[in-house]
Amino acid sequence: MKAIAWDTSTPVGMAMTLEWDPQNPALGMTLCSNFSWNNHIHIYHSERLLWAIHQVLVAAKWSVHEIEIFAVGLGPGSFTGLRIGITTARTFAHFLNKPLIGVSSLSLIARPIAWAAPPGAWISVINQATAQEVFALFGQKEMILNSLCPGQAWEPLVEEALLSSFHIVEKMQSKKKWFCGGNGFEKYSQVLQESGIELIFPFPFKDRVYPEAFAQMIAQSIEKKSFLKELEVFPRYLKSLDAFKKKE
Repeated sequence: MKAIAWDTSTPVGMAMTLEWDPQNPALGMTLCSNFSWNNHIHIYHSERLLWAIHQVLVAAKWSVHEIEIFAVGLGPGSFTGLRIGITTARTFAHFLNKPLIGVSSLSLIARPIAWAAPPGAWISVINQATAQEVFALFGQKEMILNSLCPGQAWEPLVEEALLSSFHIVEKMQSKKKWFCGGNGFEKYSQVLQESGIELIFPFPFKDRVYPEAFAQMIAQSIEKKSFLKELEVFPRYLKSLDAFKKKE
């Protein structure tokens, strides 16, 4: 089977193709091609995404008509970026009559951090939302490795929320050590460390979505049969009222 996936929830976009044999799942998935890009003031996801999709299809030597599954990051993240990525996925899935897989974009960033962290470690991903708020994910390593997206297969001990600067400090003070990622830590690192909290960043590119993490989440979604119709896929625009509410 052949799948294509992309995420446009942050200024760092990515697209990838992968293939696997459903008759021999033990062989795992093969990453066939991937491409990532950074937005800047003159070029945006609206200009890059379709070009990136074309590039990964050409690199894999596939036609779009050979794709059997589409996957997309649902956010939370950039309002415009999410609309572009999800609308594109819905359009392809609709016209080609293929299933869709949607996963949490914060969990995509958290997954490789969980791989690098020791057993029982606590993981935090923080991406900037507004000048005074962040999109945040918190969870233990073992729960992160099983989390896909709220409403589908979300572990009860993994939280996603839109938090103010006060609440992010309050929340993270509950643990003394966090393994971290995301582009929103710059504002809060100093005050968190002054509170006696140890922040560990396993990867230099804090908000990058790694293709291997996306591939594993797609494999888990297929195993759990977490397929969606195109009209069932929506951006995850978290609101402040969701803070500290656990997704079940």
